[in-house]
Amino acid sequence: MIQKALRLYREAYAGLSLQIWLLAGVMLINRAGSMVVPFMTLYFTQELHFSMQQAGFIISAYGVGSTIGSLLGGRLTDKLGYFKVQFLGLFLGGFLLFVLVWMRDFYAVVACTLVLSMVADMFRPANSAAVAAFSDVQNRTRAYSLNRLAINLGFSISPALGGFLAAQSFSWLFWVDGVTCWIAALILFLFLRNAPETTLSAEEETETSPQRSAYQDRPFLFFIFLTVCFAIAFMQVFMLLPLYLKQQFQLPEWYIGLVISANGLLVALLEMVIVFRVEGYPRKLKIVSRGLLWLVAGYLLLALNLHYWTAWLFILLITIAEMLAMPFMSTFTIERATVQNRGQYAALYNVAYALGYIFAPSFGAYMASTFGFVYLWMAAATIALFTFGGFRILERWVRHEKAL
Repeated sequence: MIQKALRLYREAYAGLSLQIWLLAGVMLINRAGSMVVPFMTLYFTQELHFSMQQAGFIISAYGVGSTIGSLLGGRLTDKLGYFKVQFLGLFLGGFLLFVLVWMRDFYAVVACTLVLSMVADMFRPANSAAVAAFSDVQNRTRAYSLNRLAINLGFSISPALGGFLAAQSFSWLFWVDGVTCWIAALILFLFLRNAPETTLSAEEETETSPQRSAYQDRPFLFFIFLTVCFAIAFMQVFMLLPLYLKQQFQLPEWYIGLVISANGLLVALLEMVIVFRVEGYPRKLKIVSRGLLWLVAGYLLLALNLHYWTAWLFILLITIAEMLAMPFMSTFTIERATVQNRGQYAALYNVAYALGYIFAPSFGAYMASTFGFVYLWMAAATIALFTFGGFRILERWVRHEKAL
């Protein structure tokens, strides 16, 4: 049994290029130090003494900057290449974290947060295009899953460590986050600056379909709308769950960090194997829609408001949702693109999550402060259920499109 499990893990990780592993390493270092975002709400309310609505507004500003940065990053990626855009995003993002830690005025914090997210999120579409360039159609979903594994492994470290650091001083979060951005930029520069800008698979070399603008791709635009809905529902986990656990159950920061870290750890342990087992399934959007049902179940459980230990079961349910949905959403995005406009498609996909950053915190903060957390979790479950229906419609639309 153990040998069979080990063989399954080896097969799941086999066949990926060295560049994919290096990109995952850069992502791991960067995300292991990403301690500011999970504790933004606590930092703004407890350290800077802003109201919950002000904290929600700042996080929404983060989303606005992320939207601009994603669009700018996608455009620059198609023009300059993914290495330069990734490097600039990491280096300048680290610098702006060192600036933000000194800000105390509300409007200065809003402005600095917006610029920080704009610069830092130029990295995302460039990184997505790089993963596509160094993978082929057979292992692309696993390549994205490895990248997500690095993200989630890092994210399993950062909230736990961040919780301990925040208990000492919130300023440590900014210093450690900024330094890890610079370390990731240095590794990118040392090992990937001379990598070729395109690596085409045999299928892509013989590609004959004309280049299509993402803005004219109607099924993809509908997909982007559904991704925004998914992001609004899913991001309540990281935006408002820490505050809920603090206010409802008076849990310490280090315990909250451990709960949030469980999500990243589970993804790191299980996602590659799950993707390896189901990546040959042709109806990938159906897998995404099934993931949405797990998200619905998670929020309904949280709405019961039973006990603080239900947070652990909730994390398990939403992690299953994440593992079934996100890898195949990334693959769907790149498979709709051509080699020449991957940056454009990847940018729009990242904009969807950036829009989630804009609407999710304000929506969540309003619902929690006005109606209470139970109604927030019920609303999130409703949005997830709506998104499930949308993905079933999109799946039929895409199947009809291919049949023509």
